[in-house]
Order: sequence, then C-alpha cells, then structure tokens
Amino acid sequence: MKLEWTFLRSKVARRIFLLFVLCALLPIAALAIVSFGHVTQELNRQSQKRLHQGSKAVALGIYERLLFLEGEMRIVASTLATRTGTSVLKGSDVFSEGSPERFMSLTFISGEGRRNDLFGRMEDPPELTVAEKQHMTAGKTVVASRLGSDVPPRMFMTMALDPQHPTRGTLLGEVNTTYLWGIGDENALPPNTELCVVDHSIIFLVCSLPGHVSLPEQVMRAMTHSASGQFEWRHDEREFLASYWTIPLQFRFFVPKWTVVLGESKADVLAPMANFKKIFPLVILLSLWVVLLLSISQIRRSLVPLERLQEGTRRIASRDFGTRVAVTSGDEFEELAGSFNTMASRLGRQFNTLATIAEIDRAILSALDTKKIVEVVLTPPGFPRHAYGADVPPGRESQRRSSGRDDRAHTTGGSRAPRQSRKPPHPPRHRSPALPRASGPARHHIIAGSAHLSPGEIDRNHRPGIPRSTWVQSGRSDPSPATG
Repeated sequence: MKLEWTFLRSKVARRIFLLFVLCALLPIAALAIVSFGHVTQELNRQSQKRLHQGSKAVALGIYERLLFLEGEMRIVASTLATRTGTSVLKGSDVFSEGSPERFMSLTFISGEGRRNDLFGRMEDPPELTVAEKQHMTAGKTVVASRLGSDVPPRMFMTMALDPQHPTRGTLLGEVNTTYLWGIGDENALPPNTELCVVDHSIIFLVCSLPGHVSLPEQVMRAMTHSASGQFEWRHDEREFLASYWTIPLQFRFFVPKWTVVLGESKADVLAPMANFKKIFPLVILLSLWVVLLLSISQIRRSLVPLERLQEGTRRIASRDFGTRVAVTSGDEFEELAGSFNTMASRLGRQFNTLATIAEIDRAILSALDTKKIVEVVLTPPGFPRHAYGADVPPGRESQRRSSGRDDRAHTTGGSRAPRQSRKPPHPPRHRSPALPRASGPARHHIIAGSAHLSPGEIDRNHRPGIPRSTWVQSGRSDPSPATG
C-alpha cells in the first residue's frame, strides 16, 4: 500500500496528524506504564508472600529434621544402655535402616574418655563445656557447630547415654548437613530460591549462593530484634528479594537461635514480565501503523476537499469563473463544493454583464454609433466583432458633414426670425454643435473619466439638452451648464 504524504504540506494537516498520533499513542503508553508498574508491584508482593511462607516452611523442616536426628540418637543410646560387657559395638548393631545416611559419623565416648567409633571416623570432635554438660544431665541434646576456614561448618549432636548416670558416657554424632539443610539430593527448597542459615552471631552456617556472602547492616540489626521479616539485597550484581524466619533452639538444643534466609532473584520474580517487554514494543509499532493508516485516510478525506476549494478560490480571484470544484465525499464538503460552483457560475455571469455594460459605456463615450452599440450588446464578450464603421456605406460620412453645413448656414444666414417663434434645431446624434468631437488626448480623457462613473451614475446625472461628452470631457460630475 502506497502512502501519500503530500497532504501534510498543510499546517492544519500536520496539526491534526500530530493530534491523531498523540491521542492514540499517549493513552497506550500511559496504560502500558501503569500496567507494568502495577504488575511489577503485584509480582513483588506475591514473591515476598511466597518467600515468607517458604522461609517458615524451611525453618520448620530443619527443626523437624533435628528432632528426627535426636530420635535416631536416642534409639542408639537406649540400645547401648541395654548392652553389657566390653565388646566392641558396630554400627549395624545399633542403627536402624537409613540412619547412616543422616550422619557422617557416630562415636560413643565412655566415662573414662575412651572412644568407640560406631560409624565412620570422627576427626577433631568438639569439647563440651560445663554448661553443655549440665544441659545434657537434664536429658536434653546439645547441638554445636565447628567452623572451618576452607570447609563448610560441621554440625554435631551430643547427648548423654544415661542422664541419671553421666559417668556411663555420651553419644556424639556428626550430622550430614546436606540432609539437615535440605539441599543437594535432599532438596526440599521451593523452586528458584536460595537458602542461607545464620546463627545468633550472623555467621553463615550454610548458603547456597556461590562466593562470599554478606548481609546489609540494617538487615542484621533487624534479625537480632525480630523473628521474621523481609528485605532486598544485592549479591554479585544480582538483586534478591528475601525473607527470614528465626528458629528458637535454646531450650531443646542449647543453641540461641538459627535464622533461615530464603531469597529469590528479581530476574526470576519478574520472569513473567519478560514476555510483556518483548510484546509491548510490537504492540506500540502495530498501534502506530494503525494510527498512520487511519489518520491518513481521515485527514485526506477532510483536507483534500478543502485544498480543492482553496484552489478554486485562487482561480476565481484571477477571474477564472469557468472553474468547478469536484468533491464526492458525500458530506458537508460536497454540499459546500456545490454552493461554491453555483457562486462561481453567478459571479461569471455578473462579471460578463458588467464587462458588457462597460464596453457599451465606452462605445457610447467614444462614438454614438447605434449599430456598434447593438453589436456590442448582442455579441458575448470574447467573440470577434466587426470593425467600427465597416458597414457604413460610402459617402454616408460626407453626406452627414454636408448636412451639418447646410444646417449651420440656415441658422446663421438671412434675416433672423423672432426668438419666440423659432424652434431649436434637433441636436445632432453624434456630437454637440458647440463642442468638437473628442479625439486624441481628449478622447482618452473621456474614456478614463467614464471608468470612475458607473452607467447608472451617467444616466442619473445626464440632463436633456446637454450631451454626455460635454461634462465627461470637462471632468465634472455635475452636468449643469458651465457659466462664464
């Protein structure tokens, strides 16, 4: 489809076209921006709510696994307490099915300090403090962590074999952190989320994010005063939405608290908006194309008739009354074009009539020739006419001149008749006997003077007995006889 842009040369067309584009694109752009912001906020809100629920679920899952590990160790402790003798125990004698997968190693420490590895080999076990020993005498379990420089923190669980008789020994196990935190093959995390667990000193016990991880200062202060919350943070140039939930462990496991932090990348949160970002420019281009087509069609339908009317007005201004404006829009523009054509036709007839009257007037002022006047009246403007005097028979002019001399001789010779009995001679039709026929510069003066007087003014100012050529030649508008 070929687009014609010639109509945009008009200022009105450009203004209407710009108005079309703005009225079409501005609402779409405003709606898209508002929708994008609203959808983004809604996605963030839903993500924060999902993370809040997820962090709580993960925290409860970790606590349940701690309880399950504690139950496994109590089973082992009760089995060891019922055995007698000094035979060496093996893990297969005391473990239930699947238990070795939840522990890295398990060791029995007698009251004299001798170690018996029931499962695996434990290296560098933690030393129990007095407060921890007192906590075990109450029949409770102690959970401790051992931090390493290049290795992830190790988690240990310790309980007394017989709380009523502490000298009978203790049971110490190293927990499989993959199982405890629910990551790796035992992944119990919500999809597209990252898990971090910190202790009461904001030391990371585990974190699924690579590299060194640190939390903002205001977030760490908030964790020390509240049990749950939400925040945003940045790691490796990635923005995260996060929520945390605190696990109170002081009463049962002699640990002040663990805080579970569950985060999700903003890129994953706003992933549903990625398709919108791709589709929105295409929608804008399609809208612009539709606006162009509609605006071109409507502007041409409105302004092309105006251009034709404007062109017709210019032709009428140059006295081209034969021009006609053709508009077939079927609306008010077509009616206006019809009225314009009617006006042009009437103006043409009026100007032709005025031109004919002006030519008659010039013919009357130049020479009172009835035949030429009739010829001017009957012949339309623009058609060829016969030359003045072409149909006058030979000798007619000389006869007129001789007749004029006889009249003058009759009036001037012989005896004069009484004034009251004389009749004034009939004035000549062509010129006044008192004034010679205008010719040369005087004739041009007569014609020029007649240009300032309309035929009606000439007829109103003309008085009987005074030829028009007399007062027109003298340049007077008053036809009264001159005195002097």
